[in-house]
Amino acid sequence: MSTVNSFYKDLPIHRRFADLADPSIYQDFPGDWFIALADIVDSTVAISKGNYKQVNMAGASLISAMRNSLGDVELPTVFGGDGAAVALPAEKAEIARDVLLSCQKWVEEALGLQMRVALAPVSAINDAGHTVRVARFAPSDYVDYAMFDGGGLAWAEHAMKSGEFEVTSSKPIGPPNLEGLSCRWHPIQSEKGQILSVIILPITGHDEAFTLLTEQALAVFQDEIDRGSPVPIKGPDYALWSKGIDLEVAMEHDPSNKAAKKRWVRFVTIFAWCLSKFNIDYKGFSARRYAEVVSSNTDFRKFDDGLKMTVDCDSQQLAQLEKILVDGYQAETCFYGLHSQEEALITCIVPSPMEDDHIHFVDGANGGYAVAALAMKEQMKAA
Repeated sequence: MSTVNSFYKDLPIHRRFADLADPSIYQDFPGDWFIALADIVDSTVAISKGNYKQVNMAGASLISAMRNSLGDVELPTVFGGDGAAVALPAEKAEIARDVLLSCQKWVEEALGLQMRVALAPVSAINDAGHTVRVARFAPSDYVDYAMFDGGGLAWAEHAMKSGEFEVTSSKPIGPPNLEGLSCRWHPIQSEKGQILSVIILPITGHDEAFTLLTEQALAVFQDEIDRGSPVPIKGPDYALWSKGIDLEVAMEHDPSNKAAKKRWVRFVTIFAWCLSKFNIDYKGFSARRYAEVVSSNTDFRKFDDGLKMTVDCDSQQLAQLEKILVDGYQAETCFYGLHSQEEALITCIVPSPMEDDHIHFVDGANGGYAVAALAMKEQMKAA
């Protein structure tokens, strides 16, 4: 039986993102692994009501709860804006079922959203004629993210929406452990004109034509400094009175503690803002450096059965990208979806603010990947 340490932890870590366009660097998951999946039902309705921060937090809750519940192991995960996926070996499957159900219950009760969950065996995905492959990418010296390829993850998500791989339990399900999940930053304004959510998927598989297309798309944002990242080099701004504070309070399972939790989160946020504003270190913690590490650790680009990006771009870059994608669609190389907005959001998982291994998920603030995916689905129907 394959273990976390014998497979994922030993994969080589790639530091040049363009290398991820090459399908040969990905490795098949062992057949005894599982993929835990979650997504928000009718997320576009929630988005239309201005609740995209809640949608992002719900999606990230699966990753946070899995990391906290499965021990000190490195798990392949991917954040999709309105959902997430986590790969894990068979010996963790029973715990994963409970985590999925606990997140589903918490999202409904605390956030008022409905979450689908599923646990798909990699063997079943393979039997259906699909594969799930993975590689590791490090955007900084402190963290790395899993990149997925092969089409199997997309197939499993579709199967979940059709009711397959349903998760059930006969025992009571407790609340999820969401320690470290937070959203304490201001939405990030575009500096170049627009925050663009981009999804590009292959039509016939990850072949040479699709590899070339993704390389061309990445080259549009080839600045060596920010590479199109919407997060400033100095990091985002602390939000003193944000909806994110209320979402953190929603993680408190004891109603009698919610008021105290809100006061504490607000105090910590204001304290960090003061440290950053006046460039003061406190017991070894530098708020300014922490924000800079946030910038370097973000996942604004990823391969998730295709290329997904949340980028800050100008009109010229948008025109270049659109031409590449239109040509790719007409050549039957790719489907794509684009969605433009003025701001980006960051959702964070911070095991300890004193360490640099905190991870940060970036999405557009007004629909992001979820709305881009809708545009792409319309394109698929037309095809």
